[in-house]
Amino acid sequence: MKSFLTFCLFGLIGACGDPKPAPEQATQEPIRKIMIVQPRETQAGDFLAGQFAQRTQDWVSADKFIGRVMTYDPDNIQLQKQSMVLAMGAGETSRAVAMARQVLKVEPENQLALLFMALDDFSRQDYDSVLAHMKALPDGSIADMIRPVLSSWALAGQGIIDISGFTAASPLHAYHALMIGDYMGKLQNPDLYISRLLTHQHLDFYEAERIADILARHDIKDKALALYELIHKQQPGNMSVVERMTSLKKGQGIGVNSAYRRISSPEHGAGEALFDMARLLYREQSDDSALVFTRMALYLNPGLVEARLVLAGVMARNNKYAQAAEQFLSIDADKSIYAESQRQAAMMMEQAGRKDDAIALMEKLFTDRQDIDALIIIGDIHRRAEDYPSAIATYNRAEKAIGEKTIPAKYWHLLYARGMAYERHQDMERADRDLRLAISYQPHHAHLLNYLGYSWVDRGENLEEAVQMIEKAVSLAPEDGYIMDSLGWAHYRKGEYKKAVTVLEQAVELVPYDATISDHLGDAYWRVGRYREAQFEWRRALNTLEDESKRPAIEAKLDHGLYAPDQPAVKQATRENGKRAQ
Repeated sequence: MKSFLTFCLFGLIGACGDPKPAPEQATQEPIRKIMIVQPRETQAGDFLAGQFAQRTQDWVSADKFIGRVMTYDPDNIQLQKQSMVLAMGAGETSRAVAMARQVLKVEPENQLALLFMALDDFSRQDYDSVLAHMKALPDGSIADMIRPVLSSWALAGQGIIDISGFTAASPLHAYHALMIGDYMGKLQNPDLYISRLLTHQHLDFYEAERIADILARHDIKDKALALYELIHKQQPGNMSVVERMTSLKKGQGIGVNSAYRRISSPEHGAGEALFDMARLLYREQSDDSALVFTRMALYLNPGLVEARLVLAGVMARNNKYAQAAEQFLSIDADKSIYAESQRQAAMMMEQAGRKDDAIALMEKLFTDRQDIDALIIIGDIHRRAEDYPSAIATYNRAEKAIGEKTIPAKYWHLLYARGMAYERHQDMERADRDLRLAISYQPHHAHLLNYLGYSWVDRGENLEEAVQMIEKAVSLAPEDGYIMDSLGWAHYRKGEYKKAVTVLEQAVELVPYDATISDHLGDAYWRVGRYREAQFEWRRALNTLEDESKRPAIEAKLDHGLYAPDQPAVKQATRENGKRAQ
């Protein structure tokens, strides 16, 4: 697997120019200057603009700029390879295939070019050409994983079942062995592949659901139920899985619930294989490669809605929120993931500064489908905008729509969100009530435990219970510096300054540039007599401060230190005419 990922990163990023520099080395300012100072179209300007566009995930612009560069040097093989990849990433598949033909004249074993040609072969149902292009793939890296799968789908297009090149230990091969058998109407050695999948440590739940559907269709109900139950345990909100489990237990088939998931052609099977690559790369945060493989998958199967979710994820991860929203909104209303896609689109709209549009979208989803989560998202939007009365009112609408005396466990996140809104609105009694009930439903949720525990610490209430709660949160998320800070601050508020120093030092190591954590550690250092270190941390806090309202208090500490333990940590101070009021 590592060799495959290395290939993709080199083949898709390295071939398109220099690798992305490390964050501390990166600078885009020279590119901006060139684009501003030299608005004329020049070869160097277009090349640099193309590089910049790709690095910011604007592949359409990158494709346009590099296309201009190609007019200056059309026989440059490096430009041809870059143009080929950019065209695919921009969704210009026909042009990517045309460029692949040019690349293969110079580099007949170029792996991406051969893949792009096979893509075109599948679209034309030219299965002999698929097999020829797969045979030309050089051994190693991508070939070992993808060649047997695409070759077997091509053979299936010729009416032949041949999975002899598959490795049962490979989840990808096991998954496609079952899908090919399902498409051809007869599973080949299902027990061998099913047992491998059921015992695989990192079973993909997207694949598991489709495999369970296949088993159910072929009357292997016990193993289908085992997979559905495994999925349900990890995804209790997946109601389609619950419906299928219920149907099987009643002795009924799963029918239309999974009909759209069935592979209907070798092209769709090949598209699924390419999408498997895209999901793997997306999980590895290899966004350029994930984007290209997702485009390939959608070319063979435009109805593969899950692929659009990966596209949206890549765009969101690169702060392209408007484009991400478009992908989520492209999901048809008859798809099972429609409602979730609408919710995700609303969150992308909010990120893009379109708060009112996001709220309107969620109001429509609630009106059309009585979707409780849509109301919760509206409340979240108000809460993040610090409009706590509107947030609370919307969460109360959601509670009323649920229509039960006590909010059920299914909606624990409503309790969590409303509890946070109450706490920020200084309604501590209601905040504690909601957060305690949420914890009773989710006793191992680290951030929920931390939120309630820290709110008590900040108020100086229930300190013993707060410490126990936050210690549990730390045990659940030991690498979370913010939770570690909560524990250190709890010890500080209890007067356990040496313990506070030890824990807060760990928090600063985990999150080095957070003003609140540095401020807390400075206070703890002062209490144990480490005055210079305290001042160092307070200065660090000022350097990373985002909430300017806290600046006077930290500056007062730098001027005067802390007062005695029985007094407030620091006097509230303001500056007037350059002097601090006493």
